[in-house]
Amino acid sequence: MKPNEKFTLSVRDVEIIEHCLRDRCNTVSKYRLESNEENSRLADKELAEIHDLLGRMHGEKIWYRPKNKIYISG
Repeated sequence: MKPNEKFTLSVRDVEIIEHCLRDRCNTVSKYRLESNEENSRLADKELAEIHDLLGRMHGEKIWYRPKNKIYISG
C-alpha cells in the first residue's frame, strides 16, 4: 500500500501540530537532563528531528504582508 503524499490541513491543524511538537521538545529536554548518557543521546536525536521538522514547517508558511501600504515588522 502506498502512503498518502497529499494532505489537506487547515491553519489551525498546523498550529496544533506545532504546539504539540514544542510541548514534546520541552518534555524531552527535561527528561534529557535527568537521564544517563545513552538516553541523553536518544533524546538529542529526537530533539534534532523535531527541530528539523519545525524548521521545515516554518519554511512552508507564506507570511502575510500588506500590499497597499509600507510594511513595518514588530
